[in-house]
Amino acid sequence: MKAMAKKIIGIYKITCKKNGKIYIGQSTDIKQRFNQHRTQTSNKNLKADMKLYGIDGFVFETLEECIVEELTARENYYLDTLKPEYNILLEGQTVFVSDETRARQRKAKLGKKLTPEHCKKIAISNTGKKISEEACRKHFKAVRCIETGQIFDSIQQAADFVGINYNSISAAAHGRNQSSAGFHWEFVDKEKESSRPKRPVKEVSDDTRKKHCKAVRCVETGQIFESIGAAAKFAGVKQPNISSVLYGKQTTAGGYHWEFVDSESKCADETSKNLSLGRIGSKHSDETIAKLSTPVRCVETGEIFSSIKIAAASSGAKATNISKVLLGQRLTAAGFHWEYVNGQPPQQNVRKSHREGKAVCCIETQEVFRTISEAAAHFGIVHSSIGHVLAGRANTAGGYHWEFYTA
Repeated sequence: MKAMAKKIIGIYKITCKKNGKIYIGQSTDIKQRFNQHRTQTSNKNLKADMKLYGIDGFVFETLEECIVEELTARENYYLDTLKPEYNILLEGQTVFVSDETRARQRKAKLGKKLTPEHCKKIAISNTGKKISEEACRKHFKAVRCIETGQIFDSIQQAADFVGINYNSISAAAHGRNQSSAGFHWEFVDKEKESSRPKRPVKEVSDDTRKKHCKAVRCVETGQIFESIGAAAKFAGVKQPNISSVLYGKQTTAGGYHWEFVDSESKCADETSKNLSLGRIGSKHSDETIAKLSTPVRCVETGEIFSSIKIAAASSGAKATNISKVLLGQRLTAAGFHWEYVNGQPPQQNVRKSHREGKAVCCIETQEVFRTISEAAAHFGIVHSSIGHVLAGRANTAGGYHWEFYTA
């Protein structure tokens, strides 16, 4: 084995052969430092001349070897004696970086990820360090839970107390989310909060509340709320979303259907009418809506819906997928089978395929499907992957073997 090269600690000099200018430096590994100067030196003047005259136009030499503790003193000696032209700072001065330079350095490092080894070194160096109370007050913002009124020194403290993720409360406090863990959050200045006189709470009479607030009901749960605001807080959505449902502008808010408790209310009648016709959020004519509002039944649950749109809103499936099941173009929608209540309606404007699909069979399960698309929809895979197996270009699709079915 070759012995490892000994590191040379000391002072070095770089001399330009053309103009006689010199550079003085110190290093704990002079050989490595020479290589750095040859490839990517940080001295602008030296770098410009190296580019102009080439590396061969410079002489690299060691002036003196010394211990690490004497490096700065010996470097200052040669700086005073030789007066090097390439050195920007003399006497080992500290470089003070301007704000513009710091901004450029920050921009250059953005997006770069640290290696696991670097992260480990940082973690080791910070182990055991405690953040002072003054630093905590400077960097951590206090947050308040609006519902309980409790104030926490930081978002992390609030997250630990509630038992949820830090980012969730942060998003709610910054206004990116409506709520977090069922609570609303806001930032608070503790010093201003302690010195600010508390405003008297204005009490609203029951008569005034009844006059301005209409009670609403959640159709799914049957729960009644005294106002849209209370319902919005329960569902974790904004008040205009529930209002849009109540006035027939959209189907659901927060995954629920809503209605006014007062059955004589005009908007309640309009909402129920629109819901029954499936016209919420629709711009179709009454004739078109009548065609689309054919009752359908979920085969598994037996539940009957007045239209495909209402069935889709209740099951979480897309209306187009339920329509495809009813037309025989796919097997299920949202995991359920669907059928028309009064039999198959007359097909209108349904384009037929120019050719009949070939039936396929799954060898493992022995299930037979009318088309490749039907088999792909059943197993949740791409239909072209089954086609590749049938054509002999692949062995399996979705973990199964396939073949054309012959009766």
